[in-house]
Amino acid sequence: MTDGQNDPLEEAGLLGEEIESIGEEEDSDLEGISEFDFAETSLAPTDWTVETILSQLKDTALDLNPDFQRRDAWTVARKSKFIESLMLGLPVPQLVLAEEDPDDGTYIVIDGKQRLITLEKFFDDKEGFKLVGLSALEHLNGLTCTQLSEDPVHKKYVRRLKNRTIRTVVIRKWPSNSFLHLVFHRLNHQTLPLSPQELRQALSPGRFTTFADRYAAESRQINSLLGISKADFRMRDVELLVRFIAFRFRIAEYSGNLKKFLDDACEVLNGDWITKKDEVEAAAASCDNAIDITREIFDKDAFHRYTAGGYERRFNRTVFDIMAFYFSSSEIASAALDRRVAVKREFERLSLEDSDFADSLKSTTKTLDATSRRFRVWGEALSRVLDQSFPIPHLEGKRISYP
Repeated sequence: MTDGQNDPLEEAGLLGEEIESIGEEEDSDLEGISEFDFAETSLAPTDWTVETILSQLKDTALDLNPDFQRRDAWTVARKSKFIESLMLGLPVPQLVLAEEDPDDGTYIVIDGKQRLITLEKFFDDKEGFKLVGLSALEHLNGLTCTQLSEDPVHKKYVRRLKNRTIRTVVIRKWPSNSFLHLVFHRLNHQTLPLSPQELRQALSPGRFTTFADRYAAESRQINSLLGISKADFRMRDVELLVRFIAFRFRIAEYSGNLKKFLDDACEVLNGDWITKKDEVEAAAASCDNAIDITREIFDKDAFHRYTAGGYERRFNRTVFDIMAFYFSSSEIASAALDRRVAVKREFERLSLEDSDFADSLKSTTKTLDATSRRFRVWGEALSRVLDQSFPIPHLEGKRISYP
């Protein structure tokens, strides 16, 4: 692994809740890539010294934006061991960059953000951390970079650190975001790669993605779904909010490729932020409310799939999609609370008696029919139970209908 030696769920700070993988984005969502895309692309391995990397960070050629730094995943002990490894000349994992603008000399950081954050913070005069837990260089424990630099005996370690090289792979002339996804996963098939949302934040910066990042990090409801108490460094909290907003505003555009669907939603909403800002902010608040409403109705079984053996333990993203989609409407939510027992019973009945609906909750989001079915069937069931008419999407026919 590169930036994650431990189990990723443990690193994310999960508190015991199992996370359902059904409905996650898949590598197979990448489309339209052929060998011809590699003709102009180059992967250039090089060696950058730590001093060069620090200079690039200072000049913002390597952009570690403040929003990402809030998602600092490494403990001080882990950062200290990385610094110690460099001081000792031990091998460390490579950095993977994508050249964003050859003229400006700027790069997207694809793999290695935690290592870059560690270097930047260690050399920060104001926020530099004290080294802890060192073993080979135990006598440096408790010292900051500034203290090492000012000590005639210890300043050699700072010089040694700055002169160390880190292998860096630069991807140049890449033709598309999908290509970058593919190359990255091939380079890192045995590592802990960026999550799709982390890469999306890098590839589609803008005011919407910044809003989604900050809102999700502070959302008590979204954090509680993932069992975390702070912003998730894998950005699964942001991914949940982005997929909710994408389905809320652009469900008719869904074609079976979740990765592309969310990528496109980020690009469109970044571009339309000035006109969509108020709507999106209201929708985010309605997502929080929908989570609360679902929990009031289903209690501890909220967002879990129901089978003959009862409710599964794992959080299920496909169940989240349909519950949040409908209960984000205040009218539907209010009526559902009044008939909460009937609503829960109807979900359980559908899960047992409608095999197609049940299958749609464990099918990949790449299946258009399954995605359409779960939105349509649950919407029609709610309409019957609540005796209400409201828009229900039929993705197969790309239309919205009223029952």
